Amino acid sequence: MTLPGGRARSILGALALCMGFASQAAAEAASAAPPPRIAMLWSSAPGAGSRIDRWARYRVIVVSPGELGFEWEQQPHKDMATRLRPESIPRGRATLAKLRKQNPDALVLCELYYFEANTSAYPADSPWWFRDKSGRRQEFWKGCRNMAVDNPEYIEHVAQRIDAVVAAGEGRVGVFLDNLRYDPASKQGWNALLARVRSTCSDAPILVNAGWDSEGLDWIAPQINGVLYEDSIAHTQDNDAEAFYARIQRQGRLCREPRVGVNEVFGHRDDPLAARRELIRTLVYTDLCYLFADSTYGHKHDWQAEWGAPLGEPLAPPPTPKPGVLARRAFAGGEVLWLPADAPRSATISLAGPRYAVGQQQPARQLLLNPGEGALLLAEPFVPAAASP
Repeated sequence: MTLPGGRARSILGALALCMGFASQAAAEAASAAPPPRIAMLWSSAPGAGSRIDRWARYRVIVVSPGELGFEWEQQPHKDMATRLRPESIPRGRATLAKLRKQNPDALVLCELYYFEANTSAYPADSPWWFRDKSGRRQEFWKGCRNMAVDNPEYIEHVAQRIDAVVAAGEGRVGVFLDNLRYDPASKQGWNALLARVRSTCSDAPILVNAGWDSEGLDWIAPQINGVLYEDSIAHTQDNDAEAFYARIQRQGRLCREPRVGVNEVFGHRDDPLAARRELIRTLVYTDLCYLFADSTYGHKHDWQAEWGAPLGEPLAPPPTPKPGVLARRAFAGGEVLWLPADAPRSATISLAGPRYAVGQQQPARQLLLNPGEGALLLAEPFVPAAASP
């Protein structure tokens, strides 16, 4: 990708800039336009400042109720509790208030277990465990067992736990549910749980993790506010990235408002090209949040330079991906462009006005994109602050 006019200016070069959290946060706060929607799944990017300072950079934040300060009432088996300790509720609300003060747009989602539970979370003889034909509990991962997600009493129990957290959050907390499954019994259970939760928490945002899957989700999308696509782009059946983005765009439109879907991509921290490529496609093709993380183990990541750019909100719906066709989307603070890899030739594009690559002070009015390249361009210069030594 080249910005014509004078010397070539590489957007990728900006990604090599080191950033200090505190100075970068100040730079972002100076702009009225919000940055791209980035998600945090349990782990925030390293940086200075408090935990709340780090959380406040994200649009969607997935944590446990305990990380907010909420505590369940004591039970011999911890997940049997359906009520929070009254003295913990002010602590949790205070955490939410601090976060909201720093980022009024941040949406917190509390993870509550449904598909699986720790081995000691319920009595060993509970009928709520999923058991094979010989009556043995099934291990999901070490120290964790599958649950009978279609058991009506278990569904009601999980719904009561969700009710307790949503009520304690006073409308500032939604729900994250992991490990969606598609067999008939699982679908029956998920439908029953979501119907029950919507009967008491009709407006609570719900994000569901579909794992690698990005197909066959139309049945659940209208009941939830978003899907977490956990490195789904690397596990499509046809290896067609543009078709993947068309699919998740359509599914996103089926979801409830406010929409909180997340496109998470796994990759190496020293591969800024991959991180930037999927950020651009997420922005131009969808309204989902984005995260580029190491792996499913902790979802750890570094903060990328472009994640703090004052791009602002989109000014139009995303274009539908089409093979070989340039995709372009205007935002309040700039624009995002993507030329699919199967485009027949490079494209020279006239920009809507002077545009700046992240980290660059010189504007451009034209852009040369090769197939498989994209750009995030801003209406005003934005240079991420260098990290303190």
